[in-house]
Formats: sequence, structure tokens, C-alpha cells
Amino acid sequence: MPTFFFNIISQDGRDIDQIGLDFPDLGTACREARRSVVSIFCDLMRSGKNPLLYFFEICGISGHILTTVYFADVISKGSGRACSALQSDLSRIEGTRVLFTKLLGDKNALFANIQALKDMATLARQAYPDAGRWIP
Repeated sequence: MPTFFFNIISQDGRDIDQIGLDFPDLGTACREARRSVVSIFCDLMRSGKNPLLYFFEICGISGHILTTVYFADVISKGSGRACSALQSDLSRIEGTRVLFTKLLGDKNALFANIQALKDMATLARQAYPDAGRWIP
């Protein structure tokens, strides 16, 4: 039986499979890769990574890439409750990311306004040094 190696590729780099698995043919190796995507997908989501940016390179014993299996394709073409739940979770995660981005922008704007008020107060104290003192 031929040995297939399942390298995981992402923005962070390559996780090279040093061990490999034996399957009767490439089709069986591809089906196994697709099956494993769901559990890996969940693990990546839990760790805060975007699993849609990952894919498998399935290589032969010589190291040549025989085919690729994109996580995004497996999830988008998947059926059943698991894939539906993953897509729902991804939508919620994306919504949360958008909200955090907006809140960060609001926070930065607020800090800029506070700094502008501090600068104005400093200028006012310099222009009118006696303004805050009571005359007995």
C-alpha cells in the first residue's frame, strides 16, 4: 500500500507530516483528509485561528504534491449538522471580529478626544495662569 503524507499549510507556515499514512489509493487518502478537516477545523477555531485559510498538501513518498484539500472547500461543500454548525460558528466569530474592530476604533477616537481636551486645558492654563485661583 502506498504511503501518503498530509502536510498542513497555513499563513503561519507548513506543518510537515514526517510519518505518513498508508492508503490503497489517492482517492481514499483524499476522503480521509476531508474527514479529518472537521475535527482540525474545530481545534483551530477554539485556538482563535481562521481555519478557512488552511489546507492539506497530500504528498507521495517522494515528497511531490499529489493534490491539495482546502479546508474552506470541505466546509462549504459539506452537509449535515456538523458543517452547518461550523458555518454558524464562523458567522458569529466574524460578527464578533467586526464588533471588536469597531470598538477598537471607537476607543481610539475617545482617547484622541481626551488627549485633545488635555491639550486644550494645558493651553488655557498657559494663557490664563491666574484663572483658577480664588482671590480672598
